[in-house]
Amino acid sequence: MSRFADRSFVYFFAICVLDYIDTPWLVFQEVRRVLKRGGTAFFFVMPPRVGDFAEPIRVRNRNALKSEPYSPKLSDGTTGITDCQFDRRSVLRWMSEAGMAADTVIECDHISALRFEFFVGRA
Repeated sequence: MSRFADRSFVYFFAICVLDYIDTPWLVFQEVRRVLKRGGTAFFFVMPPRVGDFAEPIRVRNRNALKSEPYSPKLSDGTTGITDCQFDRRSVLRWMSEAGMAADTVIECDHISALRFEFFVGRA
């Protein structure tokens, strides 16, 4: 996002993006840079990929999205894309360390009975 000027955006949305990034703290730092004062960032991570884990981040493999036709294929046959799980507390801490007021918003889908958690950062 370096092509965007500092404080360019009022809102930032990342839906199912952090799931594949093994350095999320760098994402939070960059998002904070491009958010205007008072701006808000929303991050959604798929439910099985966020929880109360012992370690901050788990890289499960480097072959995420292997069945998608648009995925790159490396010489070893993998995509090279990380498949990650995150500890909820660590995500909030990384957001805070990047200079955002961090919180979560819980949404429930009453039809599927799934619980969705959005991480919200305010500049």
